[in-house]
Amino acid sequence: MSKPAIVIGAIGTHGDLNPMLTLGSELARRGYRCSVLAGSWQEPAVRKVGLEFHPILSEVQFRQFNDNLRTASSPGADWITFFYDAVFPATGPTFEFVRDHATRGDMVLIGASHVIGLRLAAERFGIPMVTTNVQPESLRPSRDDEFAIYMNGLLTRLLDQHRRNAGLAAASLPFIEWLDSDRTLVSLFPEWFLVSGIDGPAHAQGTMLDFIFDDPQAGAHASRTIDAFLAAHDAPIVFTAGTGATLVREFFAAAVDSAAALSRPALLLTKAREQVPDPLPRGMLHVDYLPFAELLPYAGGIVHHGGIGTFAQSLRAGIPQIIMPGGFDQFGNAAKAATFGVGDRIDPKSLDARELASKLDGVLHSADTARSCRAYRNRFDPAHTLEWCCDAIEAVLIRAA
Repeated sequence: MSKPAIVIGAIGTHGDLNPMLTLGSELARRGYRCSVLAGSWQEPAVRKVGLEFHPILSEVQFRQFNDNLRTASSPGADWITFFYDAVFPATGPTFEFVRDHATRGDMVLIGASHVIGLRLAAERFGIPMVTTNVQPESLRPSRDDEFAIYMNGLLTRLLDQHRRNAGLAAASLPFIEWLDSDRTLVSLFPEWFLVSGIDGPAHAQGTMLDFIFDDPQAGAHASRTIDAFLAAHDAPIVFTAGTGATLVREFFAAAVDSAAALSRPALLLTKAREQVPDPLPRGMLHVDYLPFAELLPYAGGIVHHGGIGTFAQSLRAGIPQIIMPGGFDQFGNAAKAATFGVGDRIDPKSLDARELASKLDGVLHSADTARSCRAYRNRFDPAHTLEWCCDAIEAVLIRAA
């Protein structure tokens, strides 16, 4: 019996794409034909791991989304901007790809709930879909919440427009509730990661597995320069603002000054190298990219934006964290770092090298923080490998098909 083709959709940064590439690579190894729908700028990463690629969002569109995100100031504006400028522009191309390939044999769709084009295609053509969450479902506002009313009013109209284009009737639920409806949900995190008051209840998370850490780009970024740096500088502080950030000059200036104030070596990770002070002081190095699995075991601590991948990798490495959240689930992850006792938070609006140095000094020299870091490092189950997670997902695929 032949296996169904698999179409994987991803909208976002490397934190959204990498788990899907890792999952797709393992499914391809097991004999499935996998196509990945993602942003045009992400094609090299997809092709590199041998998966088929189709663009659903242009780099210009994603840059516009980032520009609008930086000017968003009201609570919840980050999510409105995300759906307006990234999710819905990708909906038509995603639906059309599935529509054009749906008659070529059995198919299964995999993607987050916000990959709406997959959701519409699954409903329109009766194709099984597995929804994957890389971070927990948050607490949803009640239907009569002021922001929920506003968001539902804006986005239900857009959803219904795309539903009409797909040959479907208007949604029977407001947008926020529709996102949570009619899904086979698999969450790529363990149950211990949930925190009451930050995340939605366990029953809203579907089948919870574990983090997928295998970086499909790992093993290709080591260099003699980095090896020499790590050999010469014990436990450097890692600074990263995430792969989606481009205007980070102030962040890296504060990083350099805070590390210098503490007389600590530092690794600055960003592809926006023009945003990094030049020249760097002795004991500091800029790197475009390094897989965290290869780097963080040698780090003394990390300052980052609070993305789910970076947060989880830092937990697994057992190192103190300072989180500077900018939007989405990053605020929840910053709150979790404090709840777990593994780090602290700094407000990006008041970023200051002196305050950053003070917070870093506090977590780096705290016995309580060190104990919490060790405790959470030990929560990661070495038996829960990529193969273990993929076994569970494949079982869901078989049931869904």
